[in-house]
Amino acid sequence: MIRFNLNLILFIFLINPKIIQCQEFEWWNEKHDWDGTTHWSDYLIMSPKFFGPNAFPIPFPEKMIEETNLDLSFNCHSNKNEFSKDILSKISIPFGSKVNIKLQINPVEYFSMDSVIRDKRFIRDKKSRGFSVGDLLFETKMRLYERKNYELNMNVGLKTASGSQLMNARYTDSPSYYFNIVWFNEYSINQKYDIETGFLLGLYVWQTNLNDYRQNDALLSSFLINFSFKNFNIQNTIRGFKGYIGNGDFPILYRIKFSTNIKNKEFFIFKQYTLKDNPFNTLSFGISSNF
Repeated sequence: MIRFNLNLILFIFLINPKIIQCQEFEWWNEKHDWDGTTHWSDYLIMSPKFFGPNAFPIPFPEKMIEETNLDLSFNCHSNKNEFSKDILSKISIPFGSKVNIKLQINPVEYFSMDSVIRDKRFIRDKKSRGFSVGDLLFETKMRLYERKNYELNMNVGLKTASGSQLMNARYTDSPSYYFNIVWFNEYSINQKYDIETGFLLGLYVWQTNLNDYRQNDALLSSFLINFSFKNFNIQNTIRGFKGYIGNGDFPILYRIKFSTNIKNKEFFIFKQYTLKDNPFNTLSFGISSNF
């Protein structure tokens, strides 16, 4: 009899967390007519339109660096139904004059969204707010060709699956990669005025949760123009990619950036506007330092 009671207690102890979990997500099951078998993550839409602002990093056309560079910024992303803020850290290291390595991560992000966005994205967390850690992005840039005023580079980027909060659609919990060619020009009008232009073209690939389309392949492009006057800079950039599935996979972003150079440090502020399939406008400020 005692043995029977012990087995009964053990059974209740083991099954109780599952009962609590089912009750915790019962609202989601009813809201989205869960079929009882499909995993909840398969309801998520793996595209920029339905994820957080840092889930699909889009590269900029950048020239090669000659010194190690550390970049730190504070970013605020918002739309009508959602707000998030994060820290972005980047370090770029040159290896000779032909190769650059860059590491990038959002070490912390706070997010909050209302029930409209939560349900539209099939988010599992009812409160839909909290903290997350971003994916680690690893980039390798290689110089292919160089002349006095321009250079041609190849860039390869790999985004790891290290980010958290998949249930809140902040990061995809899956890897992605891109590779592109960058053409960068510099023009000196006189000793005070300079113009830089950059053009990027490549391929962006990420994993999906669709049975028919296990990955999405996108055409990647970006254009940059930078005006410099003494130690002041105004930079305009438009960038994005176009996937072939058509489920919010065509993000286009415009950014205007103001910066000033003091010794070996750059202080900057920028405003970024969404033009398509990335539902966030962003205000950011930070510092970039060479050492």
